[in-house]
Amino acid sequence: QSTWGECSRLMAFRAWRCFGLFTHKPAPGIAEKSKLTNRLVSLGISEITSARIANVRKTSTVEEFQSFCVVLGNFGFTETECATLLKRSPHALMTDPTNLQPRIQFLMDTFKFNQKQLRQTIRNCPSLLNVDVETNIQPTVTFLLEEVGISRATLSKICMRSAWLLVSSLKRTLKPAFHFYTNELLFSRSVVSKLASLHPSILCLTLPKIQSNIEFLRTSCGLSTADLTKSLTRHPLLLNHSVTEKLIPVRDYLVSNLQIPQDSLSRIITTYPRVFSVALDKNLQRKCDYLLRHIGMSKQDLAAQIVACPTLIGYSLNERIIPRHKFLECRGKWPSNPSSMFLHLHLGKTDARFCQVVGEPLAAYVQFKREMNAQNKSQ
Repeated sequence: QSTWGECSRLMAFRAWRCFGLFTHKPAPGIAEKSKLTNRLVSLGISEITSARIANVRKTSTVEEFQSFCVVLGNFGFTETECATLLKRSPHALMTDPTNLQPRIQFLMDTFKFNQKQLRQTIRNCPSLLNVDVETNIQPTVTFLLEEVGISRATLSKICMRSAWLLVSSLKRTLKPAFHFYTNELLFSRSVVSKLASLHPSILCLTLPKIQSNIEFLRTSCGLSTADLTKSLTRHPLLLNHSVTEKLIPVRDYLVSNLQIPQDSLSRIITTYPRVFSVALDKNLQRKCDYLLRHIGMSKQDLAAQIVACPTLIGYSLNERIIPRHKFLECRGKWPSNPSSMFLHLHLGKTDARFCQVVGEPLAAYVQFKREMNAQNKSQ
């Protein structure tokens, strides 16, 4: 009986499926989504991206897109710009238009934006359209103004270029980062405020990320707490770099390739913390190769030069090191084994001051650089 019952149900299912092939009607939302997709495509959005936007909810319609455009149009956005915003943040289409208007108005009123500044801010971070004012943006603004101590005028400028600060998690990111800087690194509130004003991203780093970089700088580079404070206040982006992809390769190159003593790393980093921001393959290695091969320095000499004058790493190879080396060589004024003081004196000056030091006319050096650059372009 059970076998007969199973066969009966199978036959009934097959009959229903075959019948359904002739009677099936598309789901009500599919036609509307297709219209929305076509509309977005007509505004320059790719078909795949348009379909993704249309499928952000079960019943996305052209009417919803038009309502979205009407609200943003009140603030100067064109329909094409609205489509571009959805390309980067499709979930903005899910925002109720009645909530969208006051959300944007809040940004204008809080930061005293004009329409041009507002459009720039939202274009930089369309996710602002998805975030609730009362539960997200307002508490974040209050925290940045009152706890971190950023002035309202400064915060307005920050938001125009780094609006993602306003959509970062206050509980999981902003507050833990701020408290780590003040409690663990003992930065004063004014120092954190200044650093955050220049580099807002330091507040958006997760606590494990910050701790990982700090641990590397302490254990692998020998930085003391005082060294860390000095280095990070001069170049807080040390915390942004990947330990495995950036910090370790640069450290290994300095120690293993250039044979710089491990205990000298702290001096290099403290004096020139941007050493980890220099591109290893395209910048640091090429620069050191030139000093070794063309100027004739030994690795031991180069290591000693970098320890004595870490800013040597930061001088531009094509705009400073090569032109000045070639210029002095042509004038017979480049020594066979330049000292660190000679390099610093001749590479660390402006063009005008450099020419005064070497006793050559500035016009002659400028002409020399121009001819050398023209020759390099023609090759």
